[in-house]
Parts: sequence; C-alpha cells; structure tokens
Amino acid sequence: MFVPESNQEALKSFPKAEALSIDRGSNTLSSSGGFDISRTSQFLPLVDEVVADLAEQLPPELDRQEVVSVGTIALAQAQGEFVDIGMSSFEDYARQRVKETLEGEFLATPRAPRQETKPPMPINEQEVDLAGCKILVVEDSPMIRKKLRFILERASFEVFEAKSGEEAVWLAQEVIPDLILLDIVMNQMDGYEVCQRLKAIEEFKEIPIIFVTGKTETEFIARGFDAGGSDYIGKPFNPHEALPRIRTHLKIRVLSNFRANNINELETLNKAKDRLLRIASHDLRNPLSAILGLSDLMRDDMSSMDSNAVSLDLQPLCPEQTGLSLVNLFKVAASQKQIGLEFEGRGSLSRFDCDEKKVRRILENFLSNAIKFSSPQSSVKLVVWQDEGLCYFDVEDEGPGVKPSEQGLLFKEFCRTSNKPTAGEKSTGIGLSICRSIAEAHQGAVSMQNLSPKGARFRLELPLQQALRPVHACHDNSHQRSHS
Repeated sequence: MFVPESNQEALKSFPKAEALSIDRGSNTLSSSGGFDISRTSQFLPLVDEVVADLAEQLPPELDRQEVVSVGTIALAQAQGEFVDIGMSSFEDYARQRVKETLEGEFLATPRAPRQETKPPMPINEQEVDLAGCKILVVEDSPMIRKKLRFILERASFEVFEAKSGEEAVWLAQEVIPDLILLDIVMNQMDGYEVCQRLKAIEEFKEIPIIFVTGKTETEFIARGFDAGGSDYIGKPFNPHEALPRIRTHLKIRVLSNFRANNINELETLNKAKDRLLRIASHDLRNPLSAILGLSDLMRDDMSSMDSNAVSLDLQPLCPEQTGLSLVNLFKVAASQKQIGLEFEGRGSLSRFDCDEKKVRRILENFLSNAIKFSSPQSSVKLVVWQDEGLCYFDVEDEGPGVKPSEQGLLFKEFCRTSNKPTAGEKSTGIGLSICRSIAEAHQGAVSMQNLSPKGARFRLELPLQQALRPVHACHDNSHQRSHS
C-alpha cells in the first residue's frame, strides 16, 4: 500500500494527539504513550479509497484535496476513539469513520458552486486586455449612434445600442456592459434618470457611466456626477479625446474585477480553512497537542533544509532493531504492491550515538521511494553493515534506477527525475534534500548507485564515533541474517 504524500502532509496536523501504537502483524492499535505519524502512515491510503468510492456522489465542483484533508482529520479522530472502544480491527473502523464524516460534511447539505478559475492578476495597466469589452451606447440620434459604433468597433470593443432611456435600462440588464456611453438629452427619460435607475441596481454600482453631451457647463456636469456618472465627453465626439478616457475607465473596471475575484477566492479559501479548524478543534481529543506537534514537524522540516541549522538529539541506536522496525513498518505498503521486503544485518553491529528520529526519517524516505518506484513481483532490501568506523544503511530495489544525467539532481531541493511511480504516487521533490541535510549534520553522507542488471542502491553512511557496547546488547550478529 503506497502512502500519498499529500495525505502524509495532512496527517502532520495530528502528531502526539493520542497515545497509540500499531501491531503490524494483527493490524491493530493499542495505547503506548506516544503518537507517531510514521507508525500510522500505512492507513492513509484508505482515505483516498473512500474518496474514490464516493467520487460519483460528490459535487463535481469540489476541490478533491479539500475532501482528502477532511477525511484525514476523520482518520486522526478515529485513532483517538479506537483506544476507547477497544475494537479489534482499526482499519475497518477507520474506513467507516472516514466515510461517515465525508458523507456528513459534503453530502448532507447543498454547497455553493465553486467559482470558476479567474485569469491571473495583471502586473501593470499595460497588461490589461480590453479587446471585446462590452460598451452600451445610449443615444437617440441614429447618425451619432452609427458614428460611435464605427469608432468603438475599430478599437476592438463589442457595441450594443439603445435609442431611448427605457430601452437602455432594459438592455443594460440583459447584456451587463463593461461601460455605458449615455446621452443626456432624450425624450421621455433623460440621461440623468437613466443613470440614477441603473445605479440603484447592485450590479451597476461599479460599472462606469460616461455622459456624452453638448452641455459642458459646470451645472450640467455636476448634475451628471451627482446622478452617479463617472465622467463626461463633449459633443461633437472626438475619438482622440474620447477613446483614452474610455480605455482608462475600462482598465479601472477590469482591475477592480480582478481585485474582487481575488478577494472572493481568498474568502472561499478562508472559509474552508475555518471549517477544517472547527472540525479539528471540536473532534480531536487533544487539539493543543496536535497544533504543537504540527509546529514541531514544520520546524524540523525547515531546519533540515540547512544542515547548519539541524539540531541533533544524540542517543544510542541499535542498527538491527532500527532496521527490523522499519521493515515491519513498510510491510503493508510493500505487500499492497506485491513487493517483497527484507532486512539483512551483516557481520557484527555495534550501537552508536545518533539522532534516531532523524535517521529513521532518512531510511523511511529511502524505503518509501524504493516501494514507490518498484514494480509488482520485485523485491526491496534494507541492508545494515559496519566497516572501518562507519555504519552503512543500504536500501536496494529492482526498479528502473536513475539516469546518469539525472543523478546529480537527486539530493537537491525541489528537483525530480523523469522516473514515474508505478502506482501513481505523488512526490514533492524535497525529501532527499532533507535526507542529505540530516546526514551531513551527523558528519555522514547519502549517495545513490545504479545496480546491475537493474535497480538502485540508496546509501546512508554514518560515523560510529565511539562505540558504546558490543552488539550482544542488540542481539548476536556473529553470522549473516536475512529477515523477510
């Protein structure tokens, strides 16, 4: 069973939220005094499976990652409940718990339709494309309407005509123009009344209305502004004066729309965030611990990007116990892809000082990648051996290996190779760079080598420093062992 990294990131919101441990053989949980994300990551794929089962029932406009995030929260909640109710199969209970949560959140009540994607915000006014903007010309003179249409269409605008005030009020609501050119003197309903009626409608409060008039005295201009007008253009209509003004108001209109759309999108995202936080704060047994745990993980990840900033908690580590533990951790993920997973300890192994938590993260990354890029019916092996003051952890697979031209990218931040996971798993491109930083903080190294005829070996090399005791404290390794 592979573990999508998007779900792993979501579950990081819930470290230390409950004192649980997992029995890999029986697939059950029990209280152990320390919640560990790495120990529960094997159950994350069931969130994707439940989402896939509900896909046809979910509204098509839903953001799938939002659904997955809510499901992951339900998974974390299920872990807390599991100890209390004493069920024998956590996976069955968690699947049902996630399904009920998603149905209640996304199927119980109708949701507002998702807004369509908007074009990116222009960097400056020169990038605003005004071609195709709709302009409504309100003029009772056929000759002037014809002249305005000719000038505006040559400037790439879409033109609509109204020959009276009443027709203008109706047509404006039908086409929702980007700008209105409005004559003042018309029979029955003059331009001032047309402007006031339109500005009383919510949709037209931000649409610019430019009066086109031969009355350029101050009192007429002031009355036009009082009615809600944005500008005025004198008659006879001069394109060299009128078009720059029209374009200026259209640019303001377009940029205002971008701003409004961005604000709406942010409000939508903020509401989604608030909903997730409400679920977490209400449902999690210990939300404060979840927040603190997330903070710890974020700090660890960011500091690991720079080896000089990595702080190490050095404690004695037994290489064999660590290797066996990691192989047991990934057995389920490997078996789901029909991949054999083995541990092999070679020769005599001694304890040595290192930051066990961070070393495990490196090896978890190596094993996860090996399974991710391996095909069914292949095998993955974790080999541990020591020689000349160094301890080596080798993860060997039978996958495609890495092209020589791409090997230099492996341990760099946000770099990926052309290899594709065999089951569609996701990758962020930062895991191996963090592995390198952790190894260098230990005065060690990480490396990769293609194997013959196929496969790859990812190696973690750590200095033994001062061996604390012979390996008999970890188990007798006087002969080669192989654990499958």
